[in-house]
Amino acid sequence: MSSGIRLGAILALRWRDLEPLEKDGKIAAAKLTVYRGEPEEYITFVTPECYEAVLEYRRRREAIGESVGPDSPLIRDAWDNNRYRRNRKEDPRVPRPLTAKAIANEMGLFLKKIGLRGEGQERYEFKQVHGFRKFFKTNAERAMKTLDVEKLMGHAENYYKPPLDYLLDEYLKAVPHLTVSEARHLKNEMERKIVVSDKKVGELERENVVLQNRLEKIERSYIELRQLLERAAGDSEKDRT
Repeated sequence: MSSGIRLGAILALRWRDLEPLEKDGKIAAAKLTVYRGEPEEYITFVTPECYEAVLEYRRRREAIGESVGPDSPLIRDAWDNNRYRRNRKEDPRVPRPLTAKAIANEMGLFLKKIGLRGEGQERYEFKQVHGFRKFFKTNAERAMKTLDVEKLMGHAENYYKPPLDYLLDEYLKAVPHLTVSEARHLKNEMERKIVVSDKKVGELERENVVLQNRLEKIERSYIELRQLLERAAGDSEKDRT
């Protein structure tokens, strides 16, 4: 949903393939290298929300003793409720990359658990896993050009090679539409309003300084004018006497 990658790409993803990108001192997104080292290699991004979720996932893996390094699978098999692992008495600290089939099976079980899939159904409103990729395309296109969205999905023609900075700037426009949590969206909106509010306060403060300077000049001019009038009145009085 966040990157638009294909299900089959997850198997080859390693931790070195995910790199945080900062702007203005904050994580703006994370770069994801898909099919690294293969002819099909390309770059896409994930949202700050997604990156934070993956970091939390990593912390849970490290809590069971797994040593997560650059070559570790980005997404691994379950270590706490996997019956196959328990029966084989495999060490949970040793990860196995998840295959596309395993992910599809897990997603199918999850969708049934939350009531979006029923037993015996053959046709559904959306595809089990590919629907998330469709979500990415539909929502990214709300803020990006279709050609750039296709590039991030690994579809674009080889002749189209936009700079990474350009693609990142375009992706950042789509981040609000790709963010799942409403709380995150509201937080971002609040931060935006605070920035706008601070800008307006700054403008008012600058206007206040300008007005204060003008008032001081007017006061000085008034004092100087009064002094001139007083001197003129004094000279006039001397002439009469």
